[in-house]
Amino acid sequence: MTSQRRAIVITLGMLVLGALASAVYDLQILNAFSSLRTPALNQAMIVLARISRLYILLIVALLLIRKRALMRQWLIVYLLGSGLAFIGKQIIQRPRPFETGVIENLVPDNGFSFPSGHATVLFTALPILIAAFPRKRWLVIALFFLIIIARVYVGIHYPTDILAGALIGLLASLGAIAMLSRSSLFQEPSK
Repeated sequence: MTSQRRAIVITLGMLVLGALASAVYDLQILNAFSSLRTPALNQAMIVLARISRLYILLIVALLLIRKRALMRQWLIVYLLGSGLAFIGKQIIQRPRPFETGVIENLVPDNGFSFPSGHATVLFTALPILIAAFPRKRWLVIALFFLIIIARVYVGIHYPTDILAGALIGLLASLGAIAMLSRSSLFQEPSK
């Protein structure tokens, strides 16, 4: 197994285990985060949680600007993952934790909570960024996990929202990449 595949498998395993645990312990995890709050940590988490999906889209596009086939793959995967997350939000209509009084929010947000659109977008990009920058794979994974943890910490998502979004994004990405990689439109030209 290549190191890129191993990183994706490990990440997927962490997400599945996290989803199982947080399905039972959603409220306890939110309470634990609430008890960890300090002014300095709050500020750091607010910065991470406020990274918008538009910024993520632009950053990933800039990183992939010279890798056009990967950028085309990611844009299709992004649309697929975002569409699935949107449909999930409309069907489930889960209120955000701060709206139910479970935790005080540190960042205002609107719309439904489940699944997390931010986690979906981040994890649609993960396999493609790992393929584009294999030496930076653990840095990318760590940054993505910090951003999604921050979304729980500031009170705008339950852990299961984040994990469901991450799983949707990662599985949509892996499935679409497997199909798209067969097309010459999504392959880098030979040099």
